[in-house]
Amino acid sequence: MEIVLFYPSQQVLLSEDYHPPFVQRQLSQITTETELGFKRSDLGIETVESIKRDLDGGSLSLEIKVLAVVRYKNGRWKTKSRHMRAYCGGVSFGLISSKRPGIFLNPYQECE
Repeated sequence: MEIVLFYPSQQVLLSEDYHPPFVQRQLSQITTETELGFKRSDLGIETVESIKRDLDGGSLSLEIKVLAVVRYKNGRWKTKSRHMRAYCGGVSFGLISSKRPGIFLNPYQECE
């Protein structure tokens, strides 16, 4: 599974994380945690200034994309696989201070 964090106004890749394969029971849900810190140092002055303007305004909007290959058994021996993509645009975080973590402003937002 690959999880990618984008800054939408500049379409800049900020962070990405990979998770190893896992097994999930049929008709169940799973929650995964990831750390998506800014890992790139070459964002460019325009992107940095745009992020700073958003932060000075008290919130930061980002996009999250999840890519995964899903394999499942079809019958007793056959295994099929499908590519799954999820896109969450306009994910917003409110910021109170630079010393405290941000607050997720739209936690019940549906993704595509």
